[in-house]
Amino acid sequence: GLWGFLSAWRGLFDRFDADHSGSISYQEFNEALVAFGYRLSPQFITLLYRTYDRRGDNAISFDLFVQACISLKRMTDVFKKYDEDRDGYITLSFEEFLTGAQALFLFNSISADTDTGLY
Repeated sequence: GLWGFLSAWRGLFDRFDADHSGSISYQEFNEALVAFGYRLSPQFITLLYRTYDRRGDNAISFDLFVQACISLKRMTDVFKKYDEDRDGYITLSFEEFLTGAQALFLFNSISADTDTGLY
C-alpha cells in the first residue's frame, strides 16, 4: 500500500543522498536520473532540478524528489504513447500537443506547488 510505496521511494532517496544531508543536490539528482536509465541533456536536467529546488540552495527535499521523479515518469509515459516506433522522435498535431501539454501542466502545477512535509 501507501507505506510500501513511500518506503521504496525513501530507499531510493537515501541511496542517492550520498552525503547524507537529508536532501538531494543537483549532482545527486543527475546521478539518480542516470541510474534510472535517462539520458537527458544537462540543460533539461537543470530545468527540471530548478523547478523543484525552490529556494535555489542546491537541495531538494524527499517530497520534491519524489514529485520530480514522478513528473519525469509521467512525461516519459506521454511521450512513449506517441513514439510508436520507439526512435525517440514523435510527430504530433497541434491539438495532440496541447492535450498532452495541458495534462502535464495540470499535473506539474499541482505537484510542484505541494510540499507535503512528510520528511
